[in-house]
Amino acid sequence: MEQARQFQAQARRERPEWVERAYQKSLAHLRRQTEIREKLEPETDLRLVEAQQDDLGITQLRLEQTRNEVEVFGGQLLSYLRGEEVQEPMGRIFEIAGIDATPYLTAEQAIEMAKGVLGYAQQFAELPTAKLVVLPHQIVNHESGPGAYSLSLAGCSGSGGGGGGSCQAQTISCPVSGSANLSSSDCSQGNRPNRFSDVYQFSGSAGQTVTINMASSAFDTYLYLISPSGSVAAEDDDSGGEGNSRIRFTLPSSGNWKIEATSYRERQTGTYTLALEGCGSGEGGTGGGGTPITWDTNATSARGRNGERVALTCPANGSPGSIWGTDVYTDDSPICTAAVHAGLITARSGGTVTLEIRPGQSSYTGSLRNGVNSQSWGSWHGSYVFVR
Repeated sequence: MEQARQFQAQARRERPEWVERAYQKSLAHLRRQTEIREKLEPETDLRLVEAQQDDLGITQLRLEQTRNEVEVFGGQLLSYLRGEEVQEPMGRIFEIAGIDATPYLTAEQAIEMAKGVLGYAQQFAELPTAKLVVLPHQIVNHESGPGAYSLSLAGCSGSGGGGGGSCQAQTISCPVSGSANLSSSDCSQGNRPNRFSDVYQFSGSAGQTVTINMASSAFDTYLYLISPSGSVAAEDDDSGGEGNSRIRFTLPSSGNWKIEATSYRERQTGTYTLALEGCGSGEGGTGGGGTPITWDTNATSARGRNGERVALTCPANGSPGSIWGTDVYTDDSPICTAAVHAGLITARSGGTVTLEIRPGQSSYTGSLRNGVNSQSWGSWHGSYVFVR
């Protein structure tokens, strides 16, 4: 069993060999993604920020988008490697062509200008800092085909009081699942003092039962569900198990509900996953079918809820990805691809399947079925099967 490793990126010469190898493999993979190459050059416009490798040999790289070596606010990709195999990236990039990254103010001038705009004439307890970033004018979402991203989650900006009311919220659809990063540039005045927060907004209807899962290996998560009136409707620390958060709540009213994703302890940062389910018409989906998902959706957000069943609907004309196992699949295997492998749907037509969450297994056996080649894997944390 390999030892877990972590690396905070500095200069290239300081990178350990395992980081450099994973980084070069990720760049080679990204260069083959036409929709990414149309927007940026991976070698010059993506900066390695952080690398982690767990004791199962899975490596995660966090790549920050830059423009002329200036950070593009909110632009980042997460690249994963299982052993030597690069998985499809997650995250988001921005269209930044034509944006001038030349600063016209010093940091001190920017702070004084901000104080003037805010009308602030008092002394600061701590001296503020200014950071030059590129503010993108157009988001680029990849929703299908190679390089598809399961979710674009952005950190919030601004400040304010309880309920996340003054923190700028990003509107998300439902269902949705994906990865984001809690950073020191995020909102710092949410419901938990001295914590950073990301705030998301979704449209909910009275009577819907929503499930929100937040998980991270980098920090202890904490979740808030905030009503349209701005009051805290529910909060949770570790109902998701292993320090992860989970809220299941029936909405008493319709409107724009907010999710505040933050940490249990003060000033923690790192990558996390967020999943929102159950916002269809009525409980569990639309028109008697399953909850709609994408071809990138997996079951990691339900890990630990063993025995729970859920009906899910895969869209037509999907692009199968990489999966692990036969009949019993690792919970990070894309559900729709596994359903094709199991013979329940086709990539062309899509369809609805019922999933049951199972515990992790000591091993998973790969096989070729229905045109999909699944891979073998060793011990994994969670599993799922299809209920026929």
